[in-house]
Amino acid sequence: WSIQDNNLVMTSETDASSYTGHYYLKNAGVKLMMKPLAGHNHHLILRAQGIERYYRLGFENTNELAIVVKDHSDVHVLAKTPFTLELGRQYTVEASAVGNKLTLAIDGTVYLEVEDDRYATGMVGVGTATGGSCEYGTIHVNS
Repeated sequence: WSIQDNNLVMTSETDASSYTGHYYLKNAGVKLMMKPLAGHNHHLILRAQGIERYYRLGFENTNELAIVVKDHSDVHVLAKTPFTLELGRQYTVEASAVGNKLTLAIDGTVYLEVEDDRYATGMVGVGTATGGSCEYGTIHVNS
């Protein structure tokens, strides 16, 4: 992790994540600029209750967006849709968790919505599940 030109930059050969906020954040929306540079798994994290329990919303593999729930080694895709990730391109990524509803939007277009009641509160963050490099702009959190 480093800061370059006022942006947070992640570079990792394995999974990596960074969090902010507290465990009791309930209804939240997150918006930021995300520029994937290498790798194909880059996401926002919502309702994190540590590094092993959270929802991740974003780019999953080379050709899809997904909303995923992780509970230690138990990982499930809750929703996914085709999407072609362009490395080096800047995206505006928005994700929200309000009540049981999770939503993911890219560049102002909502691509995924799903309901899940596993986690009601938690931190927000950014990360990768498989390694790579990504540049993140200012993280805006609304609660």
